[in-house]
Amino acid sequence: MAQSSSRSGGDGVSWTVLSRAAHELVYGGGEAAFASLAWPCIGSVPLAAGVDALDWVAEQGWPVLLVVGMRLGCLNHALLSAEVLSARGLRWAWLANPLPPRQPALEENLQTLQEWMPGSCLRLDQPDWLAQLQAFAGE
Repeated sequence: MAQSSSRSGGDGVSWTVLSRAAHELVYGGGEAAFASLAWPCIGSVPLAAGVDALDWVAEQGWPVLLVVGMRLGCLNHALLSAEVLSARGLRWAWLANPLPPRQPALEENLQTLQEWMPGSCLRLDQPDWLAQLQAFAGE
C-alpha cells in the first residue's frame, strides 16, 4: 500500500482512514492483484466540502485507469474525464472497453480518442491488454 500521511482532506476526512479501508478491501485475502489500480477507478466522488476521491487518489500517488465504454456518448465522457485527470496532474491511462453490441463507429471513435487524449490506450479486445495493464501499474 502506498504510504499515506495523517493529513486530512478537510472537514474531518482522514486520508489514513480511507487508505486503511481500501487496503483491507484490496488486500483482504492476502493477494493484491492490481492493488494500485483498484481504487483510482472511483472517479470524482465528493467526500466532504471541497474534497473528492481524486484528492485522495492524488494523496496516495496512485495511477488512474479511465475505463471508456465504447458506445454512444463515449467521446464526450472520455474527453471530459481526461481533461479533469490532466488538470489534477494525475498519472493516467485509459482502457477502451468495446461493449456489445459492437459500436458501428468503433474504430473511428478509437482513432478520435487516441488523437485527442494524451494518455496511453489499452484495449480489452487486444490479446496483450493484460501485459499493458501490468506495465502501466508498474508490476
